[in-house]
Amino acid sequence: MNVKRVGYVGVRTPELEETTWFFRDVLGLEAAGEDDTVTFTRLPTHRRDLVEVYSPEHRDERMIPNDVDFMIAFVVDDVEHARAEMLDAGLHCSEIVRAAKEFESPEYGEFAWFFVRAPDGRAYAIEQVPD
Repeated sequence: MNVKRVGYVGVRTPELEETTWFFRDVLGLEAAGEDDTVTFTRLPTHRRDLVEVYSPEHRDERMIPNDVDFMIAFVVDDVEHARAEMLDAGLHCSEIVRAAKEFESPEYGEFAWFFVRAPDGRAYAIEQVPD
């Protein structure tokens, strides 16, 4: 497996607005979207690399497991190969989540990810991002 970069950082917090302010206004990350329970700011490494801030009420296991309050995602070349390697190593992995069609690009590939539990029980995401 070849990790290319950190693709996103996710944090669940009761201070949604204040934490978003920190990333956007203090760190200077570009606003990239929001709804009632999540905000997105863009990391400088790639247009799809984000900091995602979730409220405690956010419940969408496709984006972040409900029992997780902090997550890092690593971008790899091939998410299916990476998942197979993780399973071969004896790690617990979720199924691969396939992104909605609007995030896919025929010339660059599919946007997809899965979650893996490290030996200490922490969850990480492994994602494939169209370049």
